[in-house]
Amino acid sequence: MDEMYGGLGGQCRDAMVVSELLGYHLVTEPLISSGILCSDLIQAFGTEAQRSRYLPSIATGSEMFSFAHTESDLNFANLHSVQTLATATQNGYLLNGKKLNVINASNATHLLVSSAVENSGADPSSANSPTLFVVDTNTVGLTLESHITLDGSSASTVTLETVQASKTDQLVGATLSSDDLGKATVKSQLCLSAESNGIASRLLEETWAYAGNREQFGSKITDFQVIQHRLANMYMALEAAKSFVWVACELVDSSAANCASVIPNMRRKVSSACREIAEGAIQIHGGIGTTDELIIGQGLKRLLAIENSLGSEAELAVESIRLLKNTYNANVRRNR
Repeated sequence: MDEMYGGLGGQCRDAMVVSELLGYHLVTEPLISSGILCSDLIQAFGTEAQRSRYLPSIATGSEMFSFAHTESDLNFANLHSVQTLATATQNGYLLNGKKLNVINASNATHLLVSSAVENSGADPSSANSPTLFVVDTNTVGLTLESHITLDGSSASTVTLETVQASKTDQLVGATLSSDDLGKATVKSQLCLSAESNGIASRLLEETWAYAGNREQFGSKITDFQVIQHRLANMYMALEAAKSFVWVACELVDSSAANCASVIPNMRRKVSSACREIAEGAIQIHGGIGTTDELIIGQGLKRLLAIENSLGSEAELAVESIRLLKNTYNANVRRNR
């Protein structure tokens, strides 16, 4: 976040270090959902008045935001299917719809809600491209049905029934496309992957220590070559995952052309590597590794939750292919 709004004005690499440490210690605080994702969306699409109103409060923590986007048939790869609808009125808009798995909504003071906009009197099928609205969680007509997620975090189903929103609540710069949303969420995607690397580092460290102490057949299990090979493979997977994140981070910090296009594939590679490490940790620990008594099982649950944040593996694969096609077509046109 820019210093003029109370942030530190750092780059992606600074956020990466913090996120990796949070992952190492399995801290499930809403830093990414509020302090990075929503603040980046407001900075990218909000007016100067909206930035000045909301960003300092996010920086101090006096207000928390959650991104209410996911629907039953809506993800980051098919924004055109958004069902939440904002109907224009004389005083602003009336929002109707349902959002699923909104992280930390029960603790948030505001939601950033993605919604299509229906012009007054227009047919709903001709609604404009999705946009974003800032909605106070205490607004009449907004209800939350909260539940605990796999990793112990809080998520909610958000129902909006004729929720009143003024024209100043709309982020007027946010006529969302997959490209716009992808660019605005680059830092959040990188932070999630860095958090995964922090978790994987902790799991590998714990597994190495456990294997060095556990004895079987009169020897430390680290004396067995199969365990040595498994630990070596886990270490190589971790180093590869860290490299993926830092290369992507350098591309973003240097404002490289089409840097956002590498993010979906980077996330898929990191998720796969970290899952391999977590599965290896459980295999070496045995059954106790799946229990809440050890951090191993808790780490795996958090990794699985991260895999499905801001796009599942399948959605990221579709988005990666779409971006590669766009890059290829742009290069063909340029060389004609």
